Amino acid sequence: MKKLTATLIFTMLVVVYCTASVAISNLSYNVQAANVLRYDVSFSVSPDSRAYVEYYYLDGTDTIWGYTEIQDSAATHDFTLVGLVSSTAYRFRPAAFDASGISYGTWTSFTTAALPNALPSITSLPVPNTSTTEGYIFTNTARAGLFFNNEGETAQIFDRKGNLVWYQFIDAVTAPGFYQCKYAYPSGEQRVVLTSCHELVEISLAGEEITRIALQGADTNYYFHHDVIKKPNGNYLAIAANPIRLDFSGTGGAADSLVISESILEFTPAGSLVWQWDAKNQLDTTSFVENAQGNYWFNKFPGSYSWLHTNSLDIDLDGGILLSARKSSQVFKINPNNKSIIFTAGNPGSFDIYPVSNRFKGQHCVTVTGGNRYMVYDNLSKDTVSRVVEYFASGYDNSFRQQWEYVLPLYSPVLGSAYQLDNDNILIGTGTGSSIIELDATRQNKVLEMNHSEVLYRAYSIASLYAAPPAISFAVVDTFCGSNLQPVTLTATPAPGFFTGPGVTGNVFDPVAAGPGAHELVYHYGWATKTITVGCVGIEDVNGLSVDLKLYPNPSTGLVNFSYQLQQNHQAHWSVVDLTGKLVAEGNTGTMSGQVEFSVDLSSLSKGFYVAQLEVNGQRTYTRLALQ
Repeated sequence: MKKLTATLIFTMLVVVYCTASVAISNLSYNVQAANVLRYDVSFSVSPDSRAYVEYYYLDGTDTIWGYTEIQDSAATHDFTLVGLVSSTAYRFRPAAFDASGISYGTWTSFTTAALPNALPSITSLPVPNTSTTEGYIFTNTARAGLFFNNEGETAQIFDRKGNLVWYQFIDAVTAPGFYQCKYAYPSGEQRVVLTSCHELVEISLAGEEITRIALQGADTNYYFHHDVIKKPNGNYLAIAANPIRLDFSGTGGAADSLVISESILEFTPAGSLVWQWDAKNQLDTTSFVENAQGNYWFNKFPGSYSWLHTNSLDIDLDGGILLSARKSSQVFKINPNNKSIIFTAGNPGSFDIYPVSNRFKGQHCVTVTGGNRYMVYDNLSKDTVSRVVEYFASGYDNSFRQQWEYVLPLYSPVLGSAYQLDNDNILIGTGTGSSIIELDATRQNKVLEMNHSEVLYRAYSIASLYAAPPAISFAVVDTFCGSNLQPVTLTATPAPGFFTGPGVTGNVFDPVAAGPGAHELVYHYGWATKTITVGCVGIEDVNGLSVDLKLYPNPSTGLVNFSYQLQQNHQAHWSVVDLTGKLVAEGNTGTMSGQVEFSVDLSSLSKGFYVAQLEVNGQRTYTRLALQ
């Protein structure tokens, strides 16, 4: 959503006055039956055109705008409006465009209903700084008191004001199952992965099913839990529990003890299992059995040994797979090619943590933050508080060395997450602390803090609720206005789009029609725009001096060399004007002929485009100059 400012009003509402010859008809809309924050909108266009929907609501004195994805050319367009706020009046209209301009349908209104009672809420808290990160917060939670009762698990998206703008009940999509298996994860491209014990389902934010993977036969002895990530090749990498029988009689257990082993499974979108890693084949199954009985799987497998309790996955920069094991307080890096363990960090580990007081314990989330850098949501090492800590893995001395830590003002014995954002901020979900914190790039200052009403599994950042339009490339118009200048053909991508601005007709800019001054030319591709500025210096006497004026370097950081040749002795007057025609520098040369060169220091001028003028014997020539 975008808050409408004066600049946005000019760009989006005033500049667009090219009407396309596209007819919009057959508009229909309705709220989805199972979700009060999704509205389906459909309409027809003639001829086939690209299209989108724009909508807004009033938040006090602010107008908050939303824009859907831009769909490719078609006769019928179907959209789902997401990112809506409950109990709020909205207005929307369809839009269709081609190279001639844009057409709008009529404004239509609807009011969203109240949220179901089962959904959580968050409250934004004041912080001394403000976040520079736009976007949304994705969480998945269970209702208070229901976390261990196999109901109430939902995924939610909140805007940064704390409004719940998207939700999904997990049981409405996946097969019913135990709470240990019910999770939700953002998977990129405005999609979400939901799991139950034997199902993995990916849906769009519009609620459309993309992929459904159902374990069959012997594979049903594997139980999805805790983490799924989508690989760059489109495959799914998932943690799965694997109950097995082992002889623990030598360590005080039963000869046929039920042990929850751990596996990593990789599936194609079609559901084919293409890779598998099993902890029981790589690790000592008799290790860490003390104090491992019961806990996480107690109501599904009574009396079982949880053993490792793996709980997070990530892919390292070199393709290695990072796996967190809470019970053993270890992190494993796995070679995906031969399935061997590259290193183990933790207690104990092939990579030692220095000093010992910096070891993590009972961690819930481990992620890659850079080359040989790993961030841990450390639940238990400090006994009374939890923390987020980053380590550097040194192959020189096989060590994990702490780089920084952020100690939370709370103790979260279970759950929690920490992720590095694109702007280098850190987003933290505090698990049973039920709060969301964003730190700036110093890792110490809060730029966002929210209190969540329920038990918080993890908190993720989502940049946008709709697919972004292609990046616009608008070729710079290499000309300046004058009475003898010819019209210029404008070019931009992607097509089809259209141009607006003074002196613009279709895709042609006429500098004479535009007149003197700085002019903004805008290329529109649906609701996306890009602007360039063209300057008309407004000099009437352009007789055309037959002198080739050269400037170098151009662009320049300040010192500019003028170079030209005169056949006869003449005195010259040089000047520099900005794009509004304002004189910013000038001077005279002595009387001379032949090759003439001199330098001018323009470092005091602002960066940007200028016009350099040379006048000799009443005639003038012009050359464009860029200062950077």
